[in-house]
Amino acid sequence: MQDATTLWFYLKSASPIYTCTLPPQDERLAQLLEDVRMIRHGSHVFVHLRSEFEWDRAMRLLGENKAVKTSASTAA
Repeated sequence: MQDATTLWFYLKSASPIYTCTLPPQDERLAQLLEDVRMIRHGSHVFVHLRSEFEWDRAMRLLGENKAVKTSASTAA
């Protein structure tokens, strides 16, 4: 039996902006990982998003609200 896949999303930061775990046969996984920069390490996939467009696309495919993203730059 294959383990679930944990996705770690990064957007212009060293800390993940979003994480989620998908079951091993989740249909969204292949489409979600299509044409993104990523590193696979066991059942973990570290996705390095290059733009807000890629972030929007990932959240749309996951069926999530984009408001989950935290801003890397906050006003002091």
